Amino acid sequence: MKKRGPSGIYEIFIPNLKPGAIYKYEIKTKAGLPMLKADPYGNYAELRPNTASVVWDMSGYKWNDDEWIKERAAAKDRLKDSPMSIYEVHLGSWMQKTVAQNENGEDINGSQFYNYREIAEKLAAYVKEAVCRLLLSVCVRWLRTFGNGSSSPPSSWPSSSTM
Repeated sequence: MKKRGPSGIYEIFIPNLKPGAIYKYEIKTKAGLPMLKADPYGNYAELRPNTASVVWDMSGYKWNDDEWIKERAAAKDRLKDSPMSIYEVHLGSWMQKTVAQNENGEDINGSQFYNYREIAEKLAAYVKEAVCRLLLSVCVRWLRTFGNGSSSPPSSWPSSSTM
């Protein structure tokens, strides 16, 4: 594999690979033990429980995000110094549907998972509620702490110099 500049990304070209071929790359630990890893920049992956990356032909994909790209470029300077909260959620374990069954009464593997369009509204509502609960708990603690007219935080709170 060849490193692509200081990005930490490596590449390799293997001729005659066809769409649908599965692959992983191997790294060695400090002890020399091999570990197989999926491609974190791959465009497709096997369905769980398998974890290999899949060679995928993106040449026929029609991108339709021109408006979003323009908005992102216009907001770049405004957003780079703005506060941001990042929430990481493993969607497959966060929320699932009832497992569907086929005509023989057998579970259909993967049917319990929402697709992105199905889960988007549920996730947005959950994050919005979680943020509101967090803000409310901070406000309640602030009021309980400073409700006596004090303007100093209690000694149990970290100081700005230790944050």
